[in-house]
Amino acid sequence: MRIRTAVLPLITVLALTGCSSTSEGPAPDATPTIGVSDLGIDPSAGIPPAPTGKDRAAYLAAARAIDPAITSEMWSDTSLIAAGRDACQAIHQDVAAARQADQMAARLSYDGWTATTDEAQQLIAVAHTHICPTY
Repeated sequence: MRIRTAVLPLITVLALTGCSSTSEGPAPDATPTIGVSDLGIDPSAGIPPAPTGKDRAAYLAAARAIDPAITSEMWSDTSLIAAGRDACQAIHQDVAAARQADQMAARLSYDGWTATTDEAQQLIAVAHTHICPTY
């Protein structure tokens, strides 16, 4: 998530730097491109695409069924999907299961409600089933 947050400002700075430069640059009709490798991001990092359609609905229903506290008021669909995609990345990168559960429990804990390790493991399993079954 931090990488994506850093990419937009970097692209903006690069674009603005190109606009204010007094040196001769590419022709005005040339469009600069920045690839993933140019930004130092590993394209094989294991972040799957966000689920859509039936997979999205099934993931969200299963995630919310883990505990009544995981409501849409507390966790937006976007936040739950981001948590699931992060879990998939950890699975892809072979992060130890105990560490995955600890990280997910910390992420799920919210405003006086603390997620248990069991709830975290359940959400990781739900993500694995619905977002990244091939990992």
